[in-house]
This record gives sequence, C-alpha cells and structure tokens, in this order.
Amino acid sequence: MKSDLLSSITPVALVTGGSKDIGAAVAIRLAEAGYDIAVTYHHDRDGAQETVRRVQELGRRANAIAADLVQEVDCERTIRETMQQFGRLDVLINNAGGSRKGDTWDGEPAVWHDVFMVNIISVLQLSKLAIRHFREQGNGTIVNVSSRFGLAGDPVRIAYAASKAALINITKSLAKELAPLGRCNCVAPGATAAGYWKQVADATDAEVEKIPLKTINTPDDVANTILFLATDQSRTMTGQTVVIDGGYLLR
Repeated sequence: MKSDLLSSITPVALVTGGSKDIGAAVAIRLAEAGYDIAVTYHHDRDGAQETVRRVQELGRRANAIAADLVQEVDCERTIRETMQQFGRLDVLINNAGGSRKGDTWDGEPAVWHDVFMVNIISVLQLSKLAIRHFREQGNGTIVNVSSRFGLAGDPVRIAYAASKAALINITKSLAKELAPLGRCNCVAPGATAAGYWKQVADATDAEVEKIPLKTINTPDDVANTILFLATDQSRTMTGQTVVIDGGYLLR
C-alpha cells in the first residue's frame, strides 16, 4: 500500500507529439486520470497550446515544449523543462513519429535515415534520459506508439514499417532494463481517424472494408489503451504490444 505522502503526490506525464490527434487525446485522458501534463510539439504551436488549455480546464497543470526530438540537445531540454516545471516525471509516452515521401523499397537512403531518426533515435534518446529520473524516483512507466505495420510490413512505407517493428523490440529491451522499478509497453494502432486517414475519405472507406469490425480507430480509442498501459490498471504487464486495429491482422 502506498504511503499517505506518496498518494498525495500528483503524477506527471510527458507526451511527445501532443499537439493533435493521438497525442492530444492521450494528454487529455491522462489529465482526466489526475496527471499533470507536459507535451512536446515540433511545428504546431497552436495545437500544443490548445492541448494545454484543455488540460488546464480539467484542473491540471500543463506545459508545451517546442522540440525537435531528433536532436539530443532538445531531448535533454525537454526533460529538464519538465522537471523544472513539475519536479518529477512518472510516465513517458513516446508518441511523436512519422513517415516520409519516397519511403519505398527502392527509395533513397537519406529518406530511410530520416524515418529511423524520427521514429527510433528520438525514442531511444528521450527514454534514456527519462529512465535516469525513474531510477532516482524508484518508479516510472514508458508507453511507445508503434503501428500495425510494425507487425505486418508495408512496401509503400518500408522504413516506417521497419522502424515501428524496431520500436516493438525496443519496448521489450526497455522493459527488461526498467524492471523491477518500472514498466514499458507498446501499442500498435491500425488505421486511425488522424492525419492521412482523417483527410482522405475514399481511402478510409476502402480501408474499412478490409477490417473485420468495419471501423477505424478514433484517437480516443488509442488513448484509452495507452491510459490503461500507463497506469496501475496494467501493473503486471511489461514488454507487451497491444494491437488496436479492429481485427485487421486477423485476415
């Protein structure tokens, strides 16, 4: 049982890519669960400030940090600002990531390199720094956001799929590193009403036909699973990847 002192401490979560879609939904869900929130953004300052506003409306503290997480110095500053603002860090959600045009099997090495930097190196850099604080505190949790393509592959986005597969393996490695003081798990969403799928109705309709449950995720669907993995509701789970794809991979 937690002591009265520990139970009175407000936990803090850092959500990367928190300016919109899944990242924003995760920040709101964690705030509703009682967490103070730091979010990072690369370009969308207005979106990040909107996330901050919504968190504050829930009575929680919040901060938006501009960061290019490919840069080690920005990762260091992100952790430093979070600690200065809130005094602790309990949960890291590695949500930021993306793909690049031309990311195909016959694409340019520079494109593949960029994709791996965004989806893998940024996660490793930020996780390394967060784990140092987790050790000082004696606890901490990481949730990584992969993709169904990390399990199924994708010839159109080959480096993206490979990087998301690597993220699933990194999750297992970090879980071993964190235990027994903390946990690391992963989600692998399928098509989600965000980004590309939110903008292209025809593609979305075609995608729905491939899914046994005949629906795509909302950002809240993904956020609900991340909330479960970030909190003590999943206290005996670590190193796991939870697929959220309406049954797509069952085909």
